[in-house]
Amino acid sequence: MLAQRLDHSGFFFVLDEPAHLLVADDDPILREFACVHLATPEVTLDTAADGAEALQKLEGGGYDLALVDLDMPIMDGFQLIARIRSSPALQHLPVVVVTGREDMMAIDKAFQAGATSFAVKPLNWRLLSYQLRYVLRAFRQENEIRVAKQRAEQAHAIKTNILRLVQHELRTPLTSIVGFAEHIEAHPKSSEVAEFAGLIAGAGRRFSANVSDLISAAQTLTSDIALRLDEIRVPQIIDAVVAAEAPNAREKGVPLRGVDGAHGLRIECDRDLVVRALRHIVRNAIEHGEGPVDLMATPDRDGVAFAVRDRGAGIEPGRLEQCLAAFQQGEDALNRHSAGMGLGLPVAQRVFAAHGGTLSVSHVADVGCIVVATLPARPPGQWAA
Repeated sequence: MLAQRLDHSGFFFVLDEPAHLLVADDDPILREFACVHLATPEVTLDTAADGAEALQKLEGGGYDLALVDLDMPIMDGFQLIARIRSSPALQHLPVVVVTGREDMMAIDKAFQAGATSFAVKPLNWRLLSYQLRYVLRAFRQENEIRVAKQRAEQAHAIKTNILRLVQHELRTPLTSIVGFAEHIEAHPKSSEVAEFAGLIAGAGRRFSANVSDLISAAQTLTSDIALRLDEIRVPQIIDAVVAAEAPNAREKGVPLRGVDGAHGLRIECDRDLVVRALRHIVRNAIEHGEGPVDLMATPDRDGVAFAVRDRGAGIEPGRLEQCLAAFQQGEDALNRHSAGMGLGLPVAQRVFAAHGGTLSVSHVADVGCIVVATLPARPPGQWAA
């Protein structure tokens, strides 16, 4: 690439990317030299004789870098740099000090005011060109990072607003649909009306549950999880999960059993999040596997391992990793026979990872699918000193 820029004498332009520079210096000879040495086919250069003129031009916008002398009339370089850094439009503009002063006080004061770099006269213009190229490239990279951060923050704000909108605009009519359907079911004019009302109410409840799961999953998968830690006995977690999923298991005709092999072990965790995560795993086993479904707990190093096992056909080895990705199911999404949005295992994995634990999925021949989730006795960073 360098060879392409060489002419017959071997000369090439160091500043080879588009840029608009401003040189602020009260010395007309230095301003002329700057135009000769720094202006290139890619670089446009303007000059100013004092700080006030320089600030006026900079506020007009369009500049990529300013070279500033410290000793200027009307407004000196220190004041100019301070005004640049106090302007929202200019606060990130690179400012390279070009001065005959090299005393410690001038250097410290310039950088404290907000200078990006410092060059001392008499100038080696070739060396200064390389210095400016580095500063300009660093500025562009930082600007790209700032833009990406702003876009990420905007996307996060949009996501939050959409979730709030969905939560209100879907849940409100669903509540009415389910409520009126249950009323009709309780006071039917015929058995057929009662049957249809029951179907509507059941579908509405499932739809409402899916909306709740979707909102919860979006918040869990795209945001940092703030854990509300409390010490709790493992059997309490098992009992809470089994009690919450028992109605679904009975409806499906799937026996659901809880087994505490951890002998009452106490762990420190966010109870609600862990129970919700284990409910996702158990619900998957009920929906996609065959009974009985077992939720078991056993000691694991300094914590506990929860295992959910069903007796179904299991998952093909090639699809095990796919099940941990959001909106993926073990079956083909267009040909599967069971319900679900494919969010349960990814959400559970995120919750256990936030506690410093793990989640794995495997299938054992003649046994069924097994999901194992581990939790340390205390999450990382929560150990007493």
